[in-house]
Amino acid sequence: MSSLVLYIIICFLIVLLVMLCYITFNLLRKNEIYESWITNFNDRARKTYDEMKSIDERQMFESDDEVGIIFDEMKNLITELNDKLGELDAEENDEE
Repeated sequence: MSSLVLYIIICFLIVLLVMLCYITFNLLRKNEIYESWITNFNDRARKTYDEMKSIDERQMFESDDEVGIIFDEMKNLITELNDKLGELDAEENDEE
């Protein structure tokens, strides 16, 4: 009777281990997808901001109240993304 209980417990733990491995792998895959999406979005936002700056060489639009708000928002967005990505990079370096 004791060996049967032990066998059932071992089978249950093996099934649990397989389930946890699958869940961990699935979450890791999703995390990598989201991380690459955020990095790509940050690059696109930075390129858009640089193009906007090159178009507005004389700073006619940047100094304008309505369009200047767009410039400021783009700059704030890029700064926030860089800060967040910097925190993620620092955490990854700490873990290694």
